[in-house]
Amino acid sequence: MKLAKRFVLFLITTALLISPVAFVKFASAAPTNLIANPSVETASGSQPQSWLQGNWGTNSATFSYLNTGHTGSHSVEVQMANYSSGDAKWYFNPITVTGSTKYAFSDYYESNVSTEVVVQFADASGNLTYDDLGSVAASTSWQQVNDTFTTPANTVNLTVFHLIETNGYLITDDSSLTTGSTTTAITPTVSVTAPTANANVTGTTNLTASASASDGIAQVQFQLDGQNIGSADTTAPYQVSWDSTTVANGTHTLTALATGDDGTTATSKSVTINVNNPVAASTNLITNPLLTTADPSNSAAPLGWGQDSWGTNTPTFSYLSTGYDDSRSISVTMSGYSDGDAKWDFNPINVTPDTQYKFSEYYKSTVNTQVMAVFNMSDGSIIYQLIGLPNSASNWTNFSTTFSIPEGTENMTIYHLIASNGTLTTDDFSLTTYTPTSFKEPLLTLTFDDGYSTTYQYGLPILQQYGYASTQFIISDLVGETGYMTKANLKTLYKDNQEIASHTVTHSDLTQETSSQVTTELSQSQKNLESWSGDTSITDLAYPYGYYDSSVMKSTEKYYTGARGVEDGLNSKDNFNAYDLKVQNVFDTTTTAQVAD
Repeated sequence: MKLAKRFVLFLITTALLISPVAFVKFASAAPTNLIANPSVETASGSQPQSWLQGNWGTNSATFSYLNTGHTGSHSVEVQMANYSSGDAKWYFNPITVTGSTKYAFSDYYESNVSTEVVVQFADASGNLTYDDLGSVAASTSWQQVNDTFTTPANTVNLTVFHLIETNGYLITDDSSLTTGSTTTAITPTVSVTAPTANANVTGTTNLTASASASDGIAQVQFQLDGQNIGSADTTAPYQVSWDSTTVANGTHTLTALATGDDGTTATSKSVTINVNNPVAASTNLITNPLLTTADPSNSAAPLGWGQDSWGTNTPTFSYLSTGYDDSRSISVTMSGYSDGDAKWDFNPINVTPDTQYKFSEYYKSTVNTQVMAVFNMSDGSIIYQLIGLPNSASNWTNFSTTFSIPEGTENMTIYHLIASNGTLTTDDFSLTTYTPTSFKEPLLTLTFDDGYSTTYQYGLPILQQYGYASTQFIISDLVGETGYMTKANLKTLYKDNQEIASHTVTHSDLTQETSSQVTTELSQSQKNLESWSGDTSITDLAYPYGYYDSSVMKSTEKYYTGARGVEDGLNSKDNFNAYDLKVQNVFDTTTTAQVAD
């Protein structure tokens, strides 16, 4: 997104770290490709000719023949859900090959999880053997896999599985299998050895990894959620001491990146860890945050907490005798829902205006919910800020976010509300002051939503007058309609160095659409805007109404490098997510001084 000089409607910081591909690139000169229909361009019914689908184990695999690709107009995708065991993959029809012969394999891929490449060999009797070529790091842009292998002496045919074995997606295209290789570089192997998967981490802990390569290891760099932890370790045993209090409580992904002495790299399989540091009681502003003290005048409620609901619905409030890590929690069950919402909330707390605060809690819910910061102003008005959209969760899950206190605030509370039929249970609350971990320099983006003609007519001259760049989020179906920009307007904006970005095709709530509808909203908008504006790389998205969930975010990663909603907050180094960018909202009541701050 283009950066403005000083004035900002939405404050967005964008930076993406792409994990290196775990295989070495080969020289371009190569013998004939042995794979039939290697770019999956030739269809046979609803799937590519000469290609097969396979999966096993306990999981839900969805196979798709896509109308986009690395080259040409097609690629193949596997989406994995409900994973417990096994794997799923597209693979080409087995090819007749020669035993004891060296072959080179490559393909292009996009994925949001680490994947595996495995060769399947068959002998004349149909006996199968396998060679695991290694893991491939997740990448939301096309990356190439390259590797070589030697067939066992009795091999008569083979195929290659680029497979997925966890919840996520994998898209592949442009596969190649040739005899021989022009590269002898050896890929390192690396794995995280501590902490173990799903370990609970508190305070300072040692991260360790094992790594090896025939030509030696130059260094190992630990990464948390794709960002480096300290400096790389250049000597075995590979380890680093890490202070887990520098990140938010909750689930994080740990990997290790190994670099061989020849410069080749490999990324380990990711390890999920749970950071669970206690919040100092002296800093938590919420009274009775663990809900363990009952109200002396009402045993059905915790001390310092109240209930609230509005609209047409039937809420049932419960003060439960079980909790996240103690004996109590609070719950709302909603039925008969037509409109409105229901929530528990703590008594309003005095806070300091123009100050950053951090809120966290643990929750379980059967439906997606919303978290609102509610500010009681000195003039008697109330300001509501959306600060989170937690997904449904069957197990206790941490929600954590940061936000700013508006000028003129006297006190505030938080609503974690339910606005549909279902159940929401919450516990372990914390509200503290917060100092963000800053980037090297501040980044500001001035954005305009929807593509109104008035933005072009009145906004563009002001942008030009002061030399501002902006991001224009356009609803592609409304281009050329009365009150909205035309295709010619988009070309003018792009030539004037204003970024053209997507606000989907129809501005529908993506969380209520089917998977195919979401794909159309994202991909068709991008395609049309690129054609109309002259910008051949539309990379950013604004979620309509600010609504999204994990499924929408995953689909967005296939087409865009960044996306924002409408949740208030600052994007800092310790909370950055390119597909969940926070904003600073400016209203008609916002003062010039507040904008300057």
